[in-house]
Formats: sequence, structure tokens, C-alpha cells
Amino acid sequence: MQIWGCLNMKYDTNYTEDMVNSPSHYTQGKYETIDIILDMVKHLPGDQGYLLGNVIKYLARYHFKNGLEDLEKAQKYLSWLAEEVAEHGQN
Repeated sequence: MQIWGCLNMKYDTNYTEDMVNSPSHYTQGKYETIDIILDMVKHLPGDQGYLLGNVIKYLARYHFKNGLEDLEKAQKYLSWLAEEVAEHGQN
């Protein structure tokens, strides 16, 4: 899933961002955010995986998309994840 086209978008005048498959706010680092999420949640039960995935998503994009709003969303999902782990355990 690693797509590096976004790295060349400011130099390529013919570049059109793919907002569905590879939006630039998820492809700013060495790895695409979805690849990191899938690797980190593969061992978690469904609810915990979903919640952690959202924490990672919002942290990865806050600087490139919605700023403080994304940090607040990440914080909310982290709070829900902590509640889920406290109630049902880590596994």
C-alpha cells in the first residue's frame, strides 16, 4: 500500500491528489498511515483495534489536516480505548 506519489506532487504540475486511495495527510512520513495502523492492531480484539487505529490516524494527520481538532479526537479515542481495556482487559 505504500504509495509515494504525494512526495512529488509539489514538483509535478500534472499531479492530481487521490483523496480516496492515498490522501496526502496520510502519506507524509516514510510509511503510509494505513500500513502502520494495520500492523499495530492486528493482534488486538475488534473494539480495541478500531479505537487504537483511530488514535493513530488522528495523530498522524493533525499537522497536515485539522490541527487541534484532530488532537482532541485522538485524545477522545484514547480515552475510550483506556475504558475498553479497563473493562475487558488487554486481550
